[in-house]
Amino acid sequence: MTDALSELRADFPGYVIDTEAIIKGKRYIAVRRGPGPGPHTVITPDLAELRIALGPAVGRHEEPRSQPG
Repeated sequence: MTDALSELRADFPGYVIDTEAIIKGKRYIAVRRGPGPGPHTVITPDLAELRIALGPAVGRHEEPRSQPG
């Protein structure tokens, strides 16, 4: 397991993130553990693309800031 993959798993605990060997190398698969925001499943050969697809909104969740009105 790479450090980047470990970091991604830590940043997105709501997902099971694993690798799969394919003929042309490997791909990353992220599957959401339960109901919630963001995609249910993401499959890509690019770890950076996986991080973008999961996005900051479903990573380390922060409460939305109320806007002064």
